[in-house]
Amino acid sequence: PPCSGKTFFGKQLAEHYNVPHINMEKLLSDLASWDQEKEDNYNKREALRALKVEEIREQRKRDKEEKLRLEAEAKKAAEEEQ
Repeated sequence: PPCSGKTFFGKQLAEHYNVPHINMEKLLSDLASWDQEKEDNYNKREALRALKVEEIREQRKRDKEEKLRLEAEAKKAAEEEQ
C-alpha cells in the first residue's frame, strides 16, 4: 500500500548491497522530459531546414529574374546597335 516504506527500504537495501536504486517515478519523468527534449530538437532542425529551403528558393528566384533582366538588356543593346 502507499506510504508503507517501499522506497525507503528499497534505498536501504540498495545501499547495503551496493547496487543502484531505481526510482520508477523519477525514471518515468526523466524519460518523458528526454522525449520532449528530443522532439524539441527535432522541431528546431526541421524549422531550420525549412528556412534554408525557403532561402534557396528565394535566391534561385532572384537569380532567374537577374538572368532575364540581363538577357533583356543584351537584346535591347543588340537592337540599338542595328
